Amino acid sequence: MAGQVIQMQTHLRSLVAQELYVSAEKLGAFLMCSAVPDLPITGPGSQTESLTLYADALFGKGEYQRALSYYKQAMQRRKVGSHMDLASNKRASPGRQRSSPTSGFAAVSSEEEAMLKFKEGRCLVALDDTSAAIRALESVPPPLRSLRLLLLLGGVYVSTGAGSNEQAVRCYKEAVRLDPLALEAV
Repeated sequence: MAGQVIQMQTHLRSLVAQELYVSAEKLGAFLMCSAVPDLPITGPGSQTESLTLYADALFGKGEYQRALSYYKQAMQRRKVGSHMDLASNKRASPGRQRSSPTSGFAAVSSEEEAMLKFKEGRCLVALDDTSAAIRALESVPPPLRSLRLLLLLGGVYVSTGAGSNEQAVRCYKEAVRLDPLALEAV
């Protein structure tokens, strides 16, 4: 059954890439209904991947509030899964401690999680909730901020007014450092 989930995810990804969002949403709805036990936490075939792809289809249709809900569920699923993995590792080796106190439950700790936060921020911008968008985007540590995230965050800072111009400039400078041809940052 997991193979079928992966196949459906592949088709859904293809529909989203082709911007066939209505078809993607319908296939995604079927995917959301398929209850398959013992799916991996992340990666192909995972519930996290299904939630993210479905949210991408909803975003493409302009259903930003629904997309935001599914992106948040995907992030929560990743966090619960990684938290459970940490707990099982601690049980396997009781003397092992977490590497840092900031690696807690809510910390963004991977590129995949950073991408989910970027997508959440995009939804919040579309919903005109700039303060929540800033919080979502700022929750990504600087080393994990992608070019797209920096440009979006810089744009949100600019749209909020004078107090955020310095922060916008910092984002745009970092964007140009990542890609000198990011002309919208100039």
